[in-house]
Amino acid sequence: MRYHIEMGFPPIQIYATTVRNWQSTLMRHIPGAKACSLCVFPPDKNFAPTRCAADSSTTPQMTMEGEHTDAALPFLSFAAGLMTAADVLKLTAPGHPLSTERVMLGLEGQALLVGTPIPHRTGCLCAGRHKGVHQNAIAGSRYAEFASLSSQWAAT
Repeated sequence: MRYHIEMGFPPIQIYATTVRNWQSTLMRHIPGAKACSLCVFPPDKNFAPTRCAADSSTTPQMTMEGEHTDAALPFLSFAAGLMTAADVLKLTAPGHPLSTERVMLGLEGQALLVGTPIPHRTGCLCAGRHKGVHQNAIAGSRYAEFASLSSQWAAT
């Protein structure tokens, strides 16, 4: 799915997610300036393995012992949403972006806020993408200004 998103020439992507270890992570992808959403993950396989949703033998089960729990605590989801909303509001701030493209909030133990860059993945689709094509694809939209600022943001 990420491939189809990138082929749609997104102007900027800002989202956050939660992970198992009491963490919320914000990610921002600025086309032409920083790594794209495909750079974060390994290349997709030709065919992804699928399982039948009704097949209970392979479906992970929630257990009281916490053996295979796949759920986020409500305040982590709130933190992820708050981080996303704050970054969207900062888009118009002078000097944006004010942080690296990946910011992790860890709450296990002592609260910790850490920013790390997202490196370009070797062989990724974005490596061969022409910036002018992307700018032309979103020209005239309200996001065109972000494409013109991408060269400025590449330096940060």
